[in-house]
Amino acid sequence: MADFNFDSYLTDAQAELDRKQDALRDAYGIGTYDRFVVDYVALSLEFFEREAPRARAAIIPVATHVPAKSSLKWAWANDQYPQSVRDAASRLRELTDLTGFEVFQSAIMECDESMAWEIAALSCKYMQAMGVYRIPHGHIHSYVLITEVRDVA
Repeated sequence: MADFNFDSYLTDAQAELDRKQDALRDAYGIGTYDRFVVDYVALSLEFFEREAPRARAAIIPVATHVPAKSSLKWAWANDQYPQSVRDAASRLRELTDLTGFEVFQSAIMECDESMAWEIAALSCKYMQAMGVYRIPHGHIHSYVLITEVRDVA
């Protein structure tokens, strides 16, 4: 851990996420569709153009963020998710071992939107996901990792 450089890892994670987000948009149109439907039980996210399904993604929730309260709650600690979802997200706790920061073990943390995206980028890099999608739920944003995508058109 003495050789671990968090700032460098974070910079790499953010640059990697930018590339991955561009690739998801270019290959599957992620981020351009009219609407989506998320199924947390099935760990899936489907994108639609009007009523036509266009892409389906496998997901792993990372966290929910409440911007007005500057609060982030890890998916593994969120009892609003089924246990299978919390189990899938629990591997993110291993970021403590990598970084030495206990924040990855704390169920809830103070967090602004910029930091929420940093958490998403770190999670994406660590889990070797294809990218991230931020799902709006009223005043709450759920960040999910996209682990697989396929066209359904």
